[in-house]
Amino acid sequence: TEILCMLTIIFWLRNMQFVEKNDWNSKIANTDVTDSVAYLMGVDSFLVQKALTMRVMERQHSDRQDSVYDISLKSRASSGSDVLAKTIYNNLFEWIVLRINISHWSVLHFAPFPLLIVMQDNSFGQLCINYVNKKLQQIFINDACAITHTDPTTSDNSFIQQTSMLSSNLHFEACRTQFLVKHYAEDVNICTIKPNQHHSSSEYNSKAILHQVKYLSLQENIHIHCMGFAYQNTFEKMVEHFYLLLLKMLYAGDYTWKGNASSGYEIAKNKWQMGVTKAFILKQYGYYLWLHSAKATFARHKFKFIIGFVVGFVFLLLLSTPTTTYRRFIGTAPELPQIYDETVSQPKVKPPTYESLRKWEDNLPQHDLDLPFPEGKTGRYVKFSNQIAMLGWNNVLNEVLMNAHLAYASNRAYVFQDYVWKPEYYPWPESQRLQNPPHTPLGALIGGTVVGQPFDDSDNAPRSVSSNYFEKVCPSHERRIIYTGDIKPSLAWKQGTEIFDHWAKLLLDAPELCIEVQASGEDNFPQTFDLWLWGSDRVLSLWDSFSTSPTSRLLTTSPIVGAAVKRNEYLFVPRGPRPAYPVSADPYARMLSMHIRRGDFKGACTHLAYWNSTFYSWNQLPKLPDRFIMDPNIPWNSTEYFAAHAERCLPDSDTIIKKARNSRDDYVKASPGRRRTLDIMYLLTNEKGEWMEKLKAALHKDGWNTIVTSNDLELDSEGVDTNMAIDMEIARKAAVFVGNGWSSFTSNINHRRLVDGKEFISIRFW
Repeated sequence: TEILCMLTIIFWLRNMQFVEKNDWNSKIANTDVTDSVAYLMGVDSFLVQKALTMRVMERQHSDRQDSVYDISLKSRASSGSDVLAKTIYNNLFEWIVLRINISHWSVLHFAPFPLLIVMQDNSFGQLCINYVNKKLQQIFINDACAITHTDPTTSDNSFIQQTSMLSSNLHFEACRTQFLVKHYAEDVNICTIKPNQHHSSSEYNSKAILHQVKYLSLQENIHIHCMGFAYQNTFEKMVEHFYLLLLKMLYAGDYTWKGNASSGYEIAKNKWQMGVTKAFILKQYGYYLWLHSAKATFARHKFKFIIGFVVGFVFLLLLSTPTTTYRRFIGTAPELPQIYDETVSQPKVKPPTYESLRKWEDNLPQHDLDLPFPEGKTGRYVKFSNQIAMLGWNNVLNEVLMNAHLAYASNRAYVFQDYVWKPEYYPWPESQRLQNPPHTPLGALIGGTVVGQPFDDSDNAPRSVSSNYFEKVCPSHERRIIYTGDIKPSLAWKQGTEIFDHWAKLLLDAPELCIEVQASGEDNFPQTFDLWLWGSDRVLSLWDSFSTSPTSRLLTTSPIVGAAVKRNEYLFVPRGPRPAYPVSADPYARMLSMHIRRGDFKGACTHLAYWNSTFYSWNQLPKLPDRFIMDPNIPWNSTEYFAAHAERCLPDSDTIIKKARNSRDDYVKASPGRRRTLDIMYLLTNEKGEWMEKLKAALHKDGWNTIVTSNDLELDSEGVDTNMAIDMEIARKAAVFVGNGWSSFTSNINHRRLVDGKEFISIRFW
């Protein structure tokens, strides 16, 4: 799918049209094309337009360096579009070759001729050269075979003599018993079979000669010609290339071909013969007759064929939606642990428009150019355009919160942006989406200073602003661009505090009012705080400062999420017998919530085990119970290893029931001075069906009188859009939460619970 996306981008780029404005500068005439390109790349359309119509020049001063934006002329912009298309194609080609080499544990080379050249760098240009050379070789083989059939006395020397008639051709050069054909890449050494490596006329290396004969298909050509057959190809390839031209295989017509490939040829049986893997056509005359017949068939059904082609192409585009953030094919990146998230079934309501929330964002009081420093037109701002997009919400939330904390530490206003969905995670089908990829306002998912709400009364830090206001207060020509590739390499494996402090000093000391952090092409994980940090214990050094920062302390539940939770609280009313002693009437004080991942997470657990992954982010905090420590006596990647890992990552029904019971007992015993009980259960899960019903029945028998799952909630369109945040809010409020240690979803819930002051014993893991 991703390869098809890259090819589709190339097609779209060739459709891009540029026009000149009155000031001779260029602009894109058909911006719908850039919208399509941006969607397939997984970036903002504005960035694509800026990249194609503007260029950045670095200007060096005596004490500093800054960037200058220059508007491109029409000719330069058009050329840039061509270069981008060619670069993507070239990098895609090299990436495919690299993947083939890795998968086969060998190196795939492109050699123009046997015993001559083998290229270590398999470029697309080299393939083009090799293709031309191969065609030239085939031409000379066919001519040599034809001459041999007509005149058996023909020799190599007489053949060379006959080429003398080409001496006036600029692309031909005679060279004793050989001759050269000149094309744009280099001179090709066209020669007969090389009998040996010593340039001796009397020495014959049979093995080397046989190798060349087989490589050039000459042996097969002679064999086939001797049988009277002049053309050969695999019959699957023949059908693949030409079946749409045949009436009985015309899928756009009244018939749909359901037969096998070998019975699809409309050629007289005495004119062709079926081999084991190839179809042989007697004389090329028969082949051309067949083509002529096929063309006639096409002429009769041309209209149906065109309709079928259009329908097929549109269907292909619908299947070609990107599944990940835009993949960079430059350089070689190691294979990494995959990131997984839950999905929900298709809702019955339409997607929300968030008109009121958008209006509220636009009218934030800090969106005023006349405000005094540190806000307004003299304020200091930072936008993290390298922020992760098109992944699960909690992978994004990690970075959003830490970036906001970094902006606060550097005395700059954080620029908040929409959450951009990974398309397959979005609840609604593509036909109902309001935009592609789908967006949700950040303020619909969380509240607090991150989305522009005020700091403490005594705190004069600049408030967060929207990305729309940033475009107004910080036009592109006034921004300093900081590329992650210039900063991150020196910080790669340092502790989280060292990474944070380096960025904070850089942003604090920078004299520019407007800074935009952008991804570098060579950085495969260009986030300021990337996956390598969140997936290691190096992130733990940030906990003390992060957990006490305004970003964490003032982080609240969004009104939309809060309203959805309130609307469903009646489901948590206790339904069992009255406890033997007085307990709290608050259902959350009696609730144990459990995060049970199924479906896609089965493969995730195996993948995580293979990578020997640790718990994720704040799940690794040393004071939390149920830490994951693998028995050192179990060999890595053994059957016992995967079984032990699965017990903690993908627990079965018995393990879940036992964990719920033990967590309840531990929580009750931890408060001997006051009585408390747990009899309400909320299951955060994407699982439906018989397995879940059996689990609920078993839990009910074990004393859980009230059991509610994610699927039981009644949600409007905004609730469906923010369902993952609703689950997180219920788990945050529950007395006890049991989560998955490898999950960012669990980690972000635990972050809120710990900031709220929840007991360590109330945070458990499978």
